Amino acid sequence: KSQMGFDDELLIFYNQELTNYLETHVLEILNKSEQETFLEELIRNWNNYLLFLHWMQKAFSHLNRSLETRRITVVSEGFRILNEFLFNQVGPKLTKTLLHYFNKERAKDISPEEKISICVSYFMKLGAGRDINIVKDKESGKYQYVAKENLEYYEKHFEAPLLEDVRQYYKSKSNQWLSLSVPEYVNYALDSLKDEENRADKYYRVSKHKIIEMQVAQIVTDPAQKLAYNEQTGIFDMVSKNKIEELRNIFLLYSRNVETIGFIANQVSLYINVKGKSFANDPKISKDPIQYATKVLEFKRDMNKIVDEIFEANMLLQKAKDQQFGDFMQQYERSAGYLAVYCDMELVKGMVGNKEKEVEEKIEAIMDLFKCIRARDIFLKQYTKLLAKRLLQGKSVSEDCERNLLAKLQMEIGVGEVGKLQKMMEDINISKDESCLLYTSPSPRDRQKSRMPSSA
Repeated sequence: KSQMGFDDELLIFYNQELTNYLETHVLEILNKSEQETFLEELIRNWNNYLLFLHWMQKAFSHLNRSLETRRITVVSEGFRILNEFLFNQVGPKLTKTLLHYFNKERAKDISPEEKISICVSYFMKLGAGRDINIVKDKESGKYQYVAKENLEYYEKHFEAPLLEDVRQYYKSKSNQWLSLSVPEYVNYALDSLKDEENRADKYYRVSKHKIIEMQVAQIVTDPAQKLAYNEQTGIFDMVSKNKIEELRNIFLLYSRNVETIGFIANQVSLYINVKGKSFANDPKISKDPIQYATKVLEFKRDMNKIVDEIFEANMLLQKAKDQQFGDFMQQYERSAGYLAVYCDMELVKGMVGNKEKEVEEKIEAIMDLFKCIRARDIFLKQYTKLLAKRLLQGKSVSEDCERNLLAKLQMEIGVGEVGKLQKMMEDINISKDESCLLYTSPSPRDRQKSRMPSSA
């Protein structure tokens, strides 16, 4: 016989020996065992098989050299047979057992973590190609599998069933939690996400992103609108009653899928519009410019705090907030003029005795609300009249405060309109200075008298 024919017969013999070993020493035991015992037996037999392959590699060293031209080795053939003969039969059982323990963990039951972790790794090892080696660990003395892992087998036989199990589990859980209040649902969902992330870190880190993405789809994305729009305990209720912790939690949950933030924005917008209109509909508030502007400024400050601190300055929520302030002030035509009157009050007496920081905070708050106003021409017309009155009567708290506010207005609307106000300030100041000189300068007759001798 030729050398190639002899090698082929030897390879057939080698494969038969491995198959016989698996059938007589491994398969029957694994078929009879269940749950944790099944995992224990699988690990024990895996280790024994590695040792078996190690000695077979030595015994068939000649065959190993001749197989190099075919890009296979004695060890890679051993794993091919392990996959095709043994795992084709017990693999589904292993997957089912692992999923069983994952669900037990979700129910807060104890599971054999180390054994689970080892068995999950087998799915990666079975996907390796020919570059497999078995080496003896110096410390433990056990033989170990060394190879570049391939995820193809893992993804098909473990990851895909795991993803489907996660989908079904959390779809069911979401339906159960929906019978609770929104804050209770959110707490359960956040806890489950943390739990699932910890599980992924322990057993299947490579699949963590896909697993969490699937979980988020079931417990966040699908019920997001229903939760946010809940009339009893949803976003509107949380914002109107200033439930800070509940708002923080639901934003944290919805941040898992940024597309769901739009449902929060919708309800925040609705709340701002409803409350904003209530100021205009209240006769006591709507007829008093100072009270109306004060209420709106306080409301803006409160909503800024929620959006900036609780909602982490989310751009979509910031835009929705400012849009709604603009909307309800536009609908009440006196809003712009009222803000100008409020500015006048602050610059005449409101800022008296305030420290520099307090003055700056008040001006910033006024400007923050001004940015939402659309009828700016009405504001400027009213502001111009009141500014002239303050300056002519000398009632302004300080020229620095006036110039500070004008400078900020200029940054917002440009030099054109504000430049006229600044020019008016300069003209009035010059006029006042000239008037002072006129009244304080001596007349010609007084100057003549001052030159006459004292005896005269």
